[in-house]
Amino acid sequence: MFPRLDLFFRKVGAIVIVTALVAGLPAPRTGLAQSQADAIVASMTPRQRVGQLFIVPPLESYERAAELVRSMEIGGVVLDETAILARADDAEAVGINTLVAGLRSAPDESADEIPAFVILDALRGGAAARGLAGMTPIPSAMAIGATWRTEHASAVGAIRGRELANAGFDMLLGPSLDVLREPRPESSGDLGPRVFGGDPAWVGRLGSAYVEGIHVGSGGRVAVAAGNFPGIGAADRSLTEELPIVDRSLEELLAVELRPFEELIDTAQGVERLVEGLVTTHVRYPALQQQTDRPLSLDGSGLSGLQLPLTSLGPWRQSGGIFVSAGLGLPAVRRYVDPELTGFSVRRVVLEALLAGNDLLMLTDLGPDPSGGLSEVERIEDVVEWLAAEYQQDEAVREAVDAALGRVISLKLRLHPEWLSGATGQPEPLPPSGSEGEVIAAVARDALTKLSPTGGAQPRGTRPTSPQPGDQLLFVVDARPGRHALDPARFVDITLARYGPDGRGTARLQGAEDVGAITFAELGAWLTVQDSENGGDILGSDPAVSANRVVEIGDWIDRATWIVFAMRDVRPNVAPGSDALKRFLGTSRAESVDRQVIAFAFDAPYHLDTTEIAKLTALYGLYSPIDPFVDVAVRAVFGDVTAAGASPVSVPGVGYDLPQRLRPDPRQVVTIEIVGLDPDDSLQRGANFTLRTSAILDSNGHRVPDDTQVTFRTYDRAEGVYLPDAVSTTDDGIATVTLASERTGMLEVTAELENGLKSAPLINAIGDTSAYPPSAPEALMPALAPLLVDWGILLLCLTLMMIGGMIVFGADIGEARTPSRRLRLFLLSLAFGLAGYLLAVVGGLRLSQLPGNVRLWPAEWHPVYQAPVLSALFALIPIAPTLFRALLAAWRSGRTAR
Repeated sequence: MFPRLDLFFRKVGAIVIVTALVAGLPAPRTGLAQSQADAIVASMTPRQRVGQLFIVPPLESYERAAELVRSMEIGGVVLDETAILARADDAEAVGINTLVAGLRSAPDESADEIPAFVILDALRGGAAARGLAGMTPIPSAMAIGATWRTEHASAVGAIRGRELANAGFDMLLGPSLDVLREPRPESSGDLGPRVFGGDPAWVGRLGSAYVEGIHVGSGGRVAVAAGNFPGIGAADRSLTEELPIVDRSLEELLAVELRPFEELIDTAQGVERLVEGLVTTHVRYPALQQQTDRPLSLDGSGLSGLQLPLTSLGPWRQSGGIFVSAGLGLPAVRRYVDPELTGFSVRRVVLEALLAGNDLLMLTDLGPDPSGGLSEVERIEDVVEWLAAEYQQDEAVREAVDAALGRVISLKLRLHPEWLSGATGQPEPLPPSGSEGEVIAAVARDALTKLSPTGGAQPRGTRPTSPQPGDQLLFVVDARPGRHALDPARFVDITLARYGPDGRGTARLQGAEDVGAITFAELGAWLTVQDSENGGDILGSDPAVSANRVVEIGDWIDRATWIVFAMRDVRPNVAPGSDALKRFLGTSRAESVDRQVIAFAFDAPYHLDTTEIAKLTALYGLYSPIDPFVDVAVRAVFGDVTAAGASPVSVPGVGYDLPQRLRPDPRQVVTIEIVGLDPDDSLQRGANFTLRTSAILDSNGHRVPDDTQVTFRTYDRAEGVYLPDAVSTTDDGIATVTLASERTGMLEVTAELENGLKSAPLINAIGDTSAYPPSAPEALMPALAPLLVDWGILLLCLTLMMIGGMIVFGADIGEARTPSRRLRLFLLSLAFGLAGYLLAVVGGLRLSQLPGNVRLWPAEWHPVYQAPVLSALFALIPIAPTLFRALLAAWRSGRTAR
């Protein structure tokens, strides 16, 4: 209808896309981008459309996965760090970027081919102790959370984004936005260091900063799909067992689990902090679902129903936000589909996941057919062909596929602008900042948390607070195999390099033989031997620990004056020997006055109970097993680094309750200031003014969580009355509120928080604007600001209305008026009086200064009393005819007399 207008908007859309790509950030999904995606979708065959929705694992080899992507035109491949490190030799031999490029592209690559996603899954497990080939090992989310600094989250995210982009990855599954309010160390579903913390506001802030760092660091080339939507922090078990249940009310889900996600899908904020995807989880939520036997990820009513309470979800989806399913072959999903585990139907799971609203379907953890019929690759090929046939026959499947495909293709257009331009080859690598090591080291220093004792160090006996020449230092390290391994030799090397003799260090130790290291498994073997010799139960021993080594361990324990434990989580059924510290603390050697026993938690810090912690000289939290954190641990033992962090989760063993710690510190002094007001100026009645508190700190010394409620109370000193409260919430620890100055005199404002903390009062004088000559047009207009009346003024007004009505009722009673007429006059009087009251209160009428400096209301009188005066005057209006007749009769009588 308006071709020129349509052309104008298309040009504007193109400019927006190009500008965003030049800026290195993902562009929002515009009409032009959508029209391009629609055109691509329209040209695709049913099998191509279906294939683009599937994401597959590396399968038997990277080459086999690449072949499957090309032959079936699969949407992409997902890798996790465990899988890559398991094949580390291959990755290091050819380079991770070459390996990733081979997964995406065919040898005969052409511009017409749809680029495949290469995705890194960071939601499985915590941070690795060693990174991928050529990539920086990064701290765990909990380590970042322990710093309480968003700049650290952003800096680490930038490192992650830049290195993922250079390696050729398109998408990161992570970070986890789960909120760990109640740690469950004994539960298989405990998330440990994968979460930022236990406060939803802080998880949202840190997650948002981390996502911004990934987008900025990658130059917009890496998309982010945060998990585990809508939150599994309260799940009671792992998905390796069965479908967990999060039994929370809708209000609790909105306030806790969903709050961090809401911050990262709010389209009103900048695209840097907006996630492109959410990873849906195989967990049941009775408060959200109608079919509570299904996981939410396979329940369309649950995912679509979230758009009503989670108001930002709908606009985010419309702007191109995608849902990514969790692995569709996980044990919990298998048990849901086939409780007997005899015939797992991949087709059923894929169909339910698609119709539930998932856009990308993760065909991971499938394995071969348990009946021995099809291999894993054959099962994937079968489900793709089957769904392509269903696409042509089932309208519901067709609609779901096309809707998901539009979002997927649109995202690929944003990540691969060269796709349509016909450009070939890989983008230029992003240059490293050169400060990666400094960033990680700063996080390690700021994350170090002293959990016990809460005061100063309390060494046993009269020993110094750190090792001295002549002391014997033994590190006991949970060096379980795998990508999270802590290296015992690393502790010894750092100690000798910093504090050893012979010019290597500061000679705090006399000789290299004064420091040693053993593993938790070796300590466990020694404890087993001790139990056996003392008649206790034999708990089993690691056969790799020789008898001679057991003797050496016993000798070290007997002579060590400092024993430092580097612990992880405590799961002896999964990691044999991980309970060695607990077992050691149950022996008499743990409480010897001749030695100091220190523990560092390189995992979540809540695996020891109160009795066990009481036997330690000190307990620290470090939350991450990578080398910079080991360095900080060694320096903390020698007293060369201060514990600046605070646990982001509750630690019951030391009485550390996070919600209590995040409440405003009652010892602080909070002040209030008027924004933009010169100290020499005063406020004028009728003007609005904005108040702002100083930064409000919690008991850990950090700014309180966002949305902490603050009540501003205003007291009129002249009248001795409190005005209505104004309620605000904090943003970055500061609360602001805008008030109206409706009274003259001295007003006192105080900010009060929920725990009873009050600010210092702000006292300010409010002058009368009538003292200043207004301009001519303003002088002819009455003041329209409403009056702030209280119950006393209202009762006075009603009383005067009643008196006025009675005067009207009894006026000129000698006249022959019927009772009904006098009653009507009484009611009319009340109506006029009420009208006068309302006009005064809402600001429609004032007794103020008239032209010629004629003042109807003295300046020293309070304006609020205009309401009862006007009420009384208006109530007497019905008596005006009687008064007029009386005056007229008197005038006539006077003329007759003359």
